[in-house]
Parts: sequence; structure tokens; C-alpha cells
Amino acid sequence: MALTKVTPQNTEPEVLAPISDRPSYGTRTVAYSNVANTAIGILDENLVRKNFIVVNDTNQDLYIKFLTATNNTVSTVDWSIKIPPGLFYEPQTYVTPAAIAAIGGGTGTIRVTEQN
Repeated sequence: MALTKVTPQNTEPEVLAPISDRPSYGTRTVAYSNVANTAIGILDENLVRKNFIVVNDTNQDLYIKFLTATNNTVSTVDWSIKIPPGLFYEPQTYVTPAAIAAIGGGTGTIRVTEQN
């Protein structure tokens, strides 16, 4: 079964192979469990970041935000990208060096992989 990739601003999603069929990035993978209604930093600012993937393995929507010095919080009403349960986000063109935070509800795990 193919997963649907989440794209910013509710544009048309791309259909990709299941996560288990994709090659993994080899630098760093971190899992955050049970982040229900708590904003957490999932990636620090990284000027040499080449790519990243955020997988929502929770049972509710996950909201991520690219943080700036003047806008450095994430909430369910102030976010950059909404990732429904079981889906993932991977940027295709521009990879931001900004720190990234997430908030979600429910239970499960957020998986984040970063390539430098």
C-alpha cells in the first residue's frame, strides 16, 4: 500500500512507496513517543542540513513549524505543515536550516530523520 506524502498549504499530494521500501538517510534518526498536546523541538537549527523526513506514527494529526527568531512557537492553530496520522513529510526543493518544532494529540511516535 502506498503512503501519501503531505505537501505544504494543502497542495496536491504525491503518492510514494511505503516508508519501508524507501532508502533511509544515514545520519540521525530520532523517535519521540506520546507527544500529546506538548510542543517539542524535533530538529535544531542546522546550516548544513541536506534533507529531513518527519513521519507521523501517532493516531492524530501532527503539526510542524519552521521556527524563526520572531515566531518560535508551534500550536494546532499556528503551524507550517499538518501531517495526518500514518503519513510523512519530506521537502522536495528547499530544505530549511531552521529549527523545527511539532505538536500533536493522541498517542504514538513521531520519527524524524535528518541528513547532513
